[in-house]
This record gives sequence, structure tokens and C-alpha cells, in this order.
Amino acid sequence: MSGVKISGLPITFAAQYTDILPEVQTGVTKQVNLSQVASLFGFSNGVLQPSAGGTGVANGASYSHLSVPMTAAQWNGMYAAPYQIIPAAGANTLIYVNSAIAVMTYGTTDYANGGNVAFQYGNTVHGAGLPASDAETGSDFYAAASTSFAFMGVIGPLPFSTSINTGIYLSNASAAFTAGDSIWDINIYYTIVSVA
Repeated sequence: MSGVKISGLPITFAAQYTDILPEVQTGVTKQVNLSQVASLFGFSNGVLQPSAGGTGVANGASYSHLSVPMTAAQWNGMYAAPYQIIPAAGANTLIYVNSAIAVMTYGTTDYANGGNVAFQYGNTVHGAGLPASDAETGSDFYAAASTSFAFMGVIGPLPFSTSINTGIYLSNASAAFTAGDSIWDINIYYTIVSVA
């Protein structure tokens, strides 16, 4: 996946990225590919280490933000192929979703047929993973105009066996969405907690 936008700058980036991300030091959001996210965020033992005076997560004390683009094909396909939003943060870490906003920019055709949508731990199909957020009713996404959909993180137990060192994915239950051609910007606010 590519096109993940990182905000909450300044963050000190690894030296190997300074040639491709020179504007980051000025606080401009930069698009990178997903495989670079862990290095760009400066994970050390699974915990984000922000630069002095920067924002980010250090031992679960604050939150981070990602804005992840999503195509209509990825939205329609997330029932059978959950869409990765945040990669696993490393051993002995838990990604807690504080909130998220899915921003739909309407195309020409409404979505149809899909079931309830939620963020989840891992890529279990059909929205059957451990919930990382509340669920939004599937029919709400049949909107015929550009719309934003808000999600809140779950309150309750998060068993280590299904939440530790596990990425966050977007999926839906019941049935795949069909027909729609709107594009998405998935904004997620989260905290990485060390559980060691």
C-alpha cells in the first residue's frame, strides 16, 4: 500500500529518508509507503520516540494521526480482504484506536449492500476480527453525497492474544459493498501502548 500521510510533525526521521523527505523538517505532510512507516516514525522496541518538542506517542502518553487513502475497489473489497490502516507496532505493543473519521468524496454511484463497518485488530475476513472501534451501520454508507463518518475506540477488554503486535484493519460484516465509486480518506487517531 502507498500514500500514507503522516502528521503530528516534527518527528525525527532516520537518515536514510532525509534525501526523499527533506520538507518534513519544515512540518509539511509527506506521503510515504507503508513499509517505511515504522522507520519513519522512529519505533524503538515497538514504542514511538518523538523528537524533542515534537508530537507523537512515547510510552502511550499521547496520540498519533494517520490519513490513509482508500479506493472504491478497496472499500468494496474489504469484506473479503480487510484493508490495513496501521501496521503492527512490534512486540509487546498494543495500538489503541482513540477515534477515526472516514471521509467519503462522492463519485457518481452510491454504495449498496454492505454490512456494518468497523476498525478491527488483524485481517480476519467478514469484519469478524476483535473490534478496535464501534461499528457504523452499513446502510449509512449508501449516501449520495460527500459525507464523513465518525468512529470511536472500543471500551472494554482487549485480549493480548488478538490485540498485541497486531495491525489495525478496516472491514465490514454481512456482505460486501457493491457498485459505489466514491473515494475515501481514512483519518485515524491512535495510541501505541507498551504492554511489556
